[in-house]
Amino acid sequence: MQTSESRQLWLLVLLLAVAVILPTVCLLWFVSVAVKNERLAVRQRLVNFYTERAEKSFIEYPNSYWQEDKEKLSGSAQIPAKNFFRLFAIGEDSNYQGMVIYDVNGAIVYPVVETEQYFTDSDSVLEKIWETEYIEKDYVKAANAYGKLADGNDADLRAAALVGEARCLKKAGRLSEAAKACERLGWGENINKGDERLIADARLMQIQLYQATADPRFFESVEKIFENRFSDLSIRTAKKLFLLTESIEVAKNAGIAGRLTDLIRETENEISAEKISLDVAEILSNTYSAEQWSFERFRRLGSSQPVYIIGYNLGNRKVIGIVNQEKLSAFWKEAVEQIEDEMVFCRALDETDEIIAGTPEMWAGTRITLGRRFLNLDLGKFFPAWRVDLYFRGGVFTATAKRQQLIYFWTLALVIGSMVVVSSLVTRSIWQQIRLNKLKNDFIATVTHELKTPLSSMRVLVDTLLEGRYEGQQQVTEYLQLVSKENKRLSHLIDNFLTFSRMERNKQAFEFAEVRADKIAKAAAEAVSTKFNKENCKFTVTIDNNLPFIYADRDAMVTVLVNLLDNAYKYSQVNKQIELKVFAENSRVCFSVKDNGIGIGRRTLKKIFSKFYQADSSLARRAEGTGLGLSIVKFIVDAHKGTIEVESKPGQGSNFIVKIPIEK
Repeated sequence: MQTSESRQLWLLVLLLAVAVILPTVCLLWFVSVAVKNERLAVRQRLVNFYTERAEKSFIEYPNSYWQEDKEKLSGSAQIPAKNFFRLFAIGEDSNYQGMVIYDVNGAIVYPVVETEQYFTDSDSVLEKIWETEYIEKDYVKAANAYGKLADGNDADLRAAALVGEARCLKKAGRLSEAAKACERLGWGENINKGDERLIADARLMQIQLYQATADPRFFESVEKIFENRFSDLSIRTAKKLFLLTESIEVAKNAGIAGRLTDLIRETENEISAEKISLDVAEILSNTYSAEQWSFERFRRLGSSQPVYIIGYNLGNRKVIGIVNQEKLSAFWKEAVEQIEDEMVFCRALDETDEIIAGTPEMWAGTRITLGRRFLNLDLGKFFPAWRVDLYFRGGVFTATAKRQQLIYFWTLALVIGSMVVVSSLVTRSIWQQIRLNKLKNDFIATVTHELKTPLSSMRVLVDTLLEGRYEGQQQVTEYLQLVSKENKRLSHLIDNFLTFSRMERNKQAFEFAEVRADKIAKAAAEAVSTKFNKENCKFTVTIDNNLPFIYADRDAMVTVLVNLLDNAYKYSQVNKQIELKVFAENSRVCFSVKDNGIGIGRRTLKKIFSKFYQADSSLARRAEGTGLGLSIVKFIVDAHKGTIEVESKPGQGSNFIVKIPIEK
């Protein structure tokens, strides 16, 4: 049969459920209406968002970047063509991998591609020496003849004679003398006089001879070539590339390339740039008009990798900048990476529809179709026929719409959850209030019962004595002893109530001091001695010697032990065996109260220190008490920064161990 409290509780729960369900239904209807057009709204927002980003990444920034580069080139237009090329077309940080430079008349001035003028065989003096060298093979005689010509005034003839002298001395095995002839021509007083091709040959021959003779100047001479790279000589670019390549081979074969790593890398960069420039120049010749300021695809002969060229008219010269596909792809890849995410992918294409950067034709095993493209942009004046295409990834609208729906869902869940939580809190509060009222009623009944029992006993005994219904002085003494016992019991109950009241109001004050643990144990044993000194009770006290002092409130700790001993007495069998032990363990003093009582179940162990808790709450229970003793014990032990442990099994007794730290 339901009580009035439970009926009221169920009515309250029903009202709260209705208060949650009705708003939930309304919110669900609102969410269902809100998400109907979410897909189209999401698509339009995405298109606007990515269009703005794409214009900045693919049009505004690239055009600004290459415009600044053009202005930088224009500002250096007065630099000689050879130095201009080395300044802007060489190096890992350069925008260009090569250049072709025209003069105002449209002639290519760099790289150098025209045929140079050499000495002819009509010179009778050289013809006679050549006959001695190549037909008679008298290298010493030929070297002497060349040496005499090297002292003449004709610069070209002198350069040819020095090269011939070095060549013949080398053939004759006189390598050191041959090296001296090369020194004289390559870096000596005749530098920049005569045939500069021969001067360049002399420099290469010089390091080869130094290597062969183990000359200590070998490393320095090779280093000088890599630092200079024939920049002071006007020779054909093809010839220069050959000489630089041979110089690198000499350094590698001599095992000194590691010491010249940076210079060799710079030299290889220059070789690469000039090779590309020479390839493009040989195809363009003088027919290309450098008026167009835009990139266009250019196929190099003998190469599978295309390059891109852009023309600049810089006033006194025309410049063709050459950018390889890898460099331009890296440039556009940065822009692509700023756009691509989990929603869209994109790709940049040149004027031939070749993909320069971004997602290829196939993605995730599926060919990308134009039907999924949502944006097509032209890339501006520097890339007039180029474009970038943006595509939505498969399922992006569904995923994004679901994401928005999830926002609605979680908002709805949050609102409903909040209502459920509030309702639960209200229900719990009311339920706790009902339980508290019941607990108060039970507590009042228990206290009344516990107080009434000793008072009734004392009243009966006192009335008996007053009425004279006793036999002799011995019976009077027994009655008075019973009155004293009941009085102590009543005092103990009242002390527990007062202690609990102070605990609840945080008014319990402890007087801590250094006290001896054995005195605490003896005081507790003495307090229960009258009750324990019976035939059916065996009470033993074991106290270790030399126990340390503890920092505690003596009376409070006595109360702890008395409560534990009293419980041991109440819950033990007819033949009671109770033991109080005191010992030291791990910087703590331990007080152990062990009995052979009824024991405590595992579930009950978790609750025994709760206020007013009793395993048997009925008024007819066998053991008396209010359920405050162990909660008071726990409160006092916690105040002493100690711990209390319980070892117990049903039917096997219990062992309560209180551990109090020695130090403050």
